[in-house]
Amino acid sequence: MRAALFAILAAVMTDVSPRGVSFRESRWNQDDFVVAANDPVATLVDKGETVGIKITGIGESCLLRRKAFPFRLPCRFRFRIRWTECGRGNAYPSVHLVLDPPPLDRPWWKSPITEHVGRWRDGVQNFVFHFSTDPEWKHVGLSNWPETADRRHQYSPPKDRWIDVEMRLESKRGEVFVDGLKVAEAEADLRRFRSFTYGIGDQTSTFVELDDFRCEAGG
Repeated sequence: MRAALFAILAAVMTDVSPRGVSFRESRWNQDDFVVAANDPVATLVDKGETVGIKITGIGESCLLRRKAFPFRLPCRFRFRIRWTECGRGNAYPSVHLVLDPPPLDRPWWKSPITEHVGRWRDGVQNFVFHFSTDPEWKHVGLSNWPETADRRHQYSPPKDRWIDVEMRLESKRGEVFVDGLKVAEAEADLRRFRSFTYGIGDQTSTFVELDDFRCEAGG
């Protein structure tokens, strides 16, 4: 009996799988993502160790993970991301936490944002960090829009450089760090949300890539 108990304890201690809401994704399969866009897609990589999206025009897009995860605060969300191409002079990359997405069998997943001026359909909101090189499009916060929010910031990344964008969210606020340095913050009442999914966006002809996503429980 004692030997069996020690075997069970050893198995538990060596099990390093994520607990609670903590997890990591760094390789994706076909159909793991949905394209939310109101412009035609120029480049799409939606499986493998790195995924990415670029649209043809000046509209909005999000390469959206097709899954809902538990949303429990406080929590940290980390995107390893870069942009490598821009077709309109400036780069317009973004990262998104889409909150309380509808069940996967709902029509919403076939067209998550509206045509023309893009908004998330059915009142869905996201915590967005849009870090364009264009000074007019540096936005952060809780919003129904995939490319804008109430608060501004001053950060934009250089071309062709991998960065770690980390959102640290609490019940009434969010902060954004890049490679460990705080670059943005916004007040946001997040207490009512129970689930989330994540995505990366091109908000005007910018090739944006994701190499790794992590959700880590705790502040």
